[in-house]
Amino acid sequence: LELLRLKHYAQAIEMLKAAIKKYPESQVLDEANLYLGKAYYESEDYLNSYLQLRNFANRFPASNIKGQAAILEGLSLKSLKRYQEAYDTFKSMLGPKQDRQLLARAEFEMGECLYYLGNTEEALKRLETLRSKYPDSEILGLVLWRLASHYSLENNLDLSIRYLLDLINSRPDIALLN
Repeated sequence: LELLRLKHYAQAIEMLKAAIKKYPESQVLDEANLYLGKAYYESEDYLNSYLQLRNFANRFPASNIKGQAAILEGLSLKSLKRYQEAYDTFKSMLGPKQDRQLLARAEFEMGECLYYLGNTEEALKRLETLRSKYPDSEILGLVLWRLASHYSLENNLDLSIRYLLDLINSRPDIALLN
C-alpha cells in the first residue's frame, strides 16, 4: 500500500499479485484484490483494472468494500469509453443499504455516462437532482463543475457563471478550486 501511495504502481502491482498468490486464504484477500485493481487504475491500465474488479462481487459477496470495487470498475469502464457498461455498473450499486457517499458518486457517474452517451438532457436533469438530493456530499463540487462546464461549452455564460459562483460560495474548500 505504501508503494501505491508513493505512485510506484508497477512495484505495487507485483507485490499485491504475489501476496494474493501466496496467501489465498487471507482475511484481507478482498482488500488486496481491490488495491490491485486500484493500482492498475492509477497506472492508467484501465483494462486490467476492469478485469481485476469485474468479478469482485462474485468472489467477495459479503465484503464491506464491494461498493468501492464497483466504483473503480465503473470508472475503469468509463476510462475505456465503454459508457453503457459503466452506466450499468454504477446503476447496479443503487440500493438502500449502500453508503451515502458511494451512492452519490454512483449517481453522479451515471449522469456522466449519460452525458457521454449523448443523452445530454437526461444527464443534466440528473445532475440538477443530485444538487438537491446530496447538498452536503463531497460530490456536489463535481456536479456544479460539470454543469458549469456544459453551459460554458454551449456558450450560455450567464448560467455557467451562476454554477461556478455556487461552487465557490457553497464549497470554498473544494479541491477543484486549487
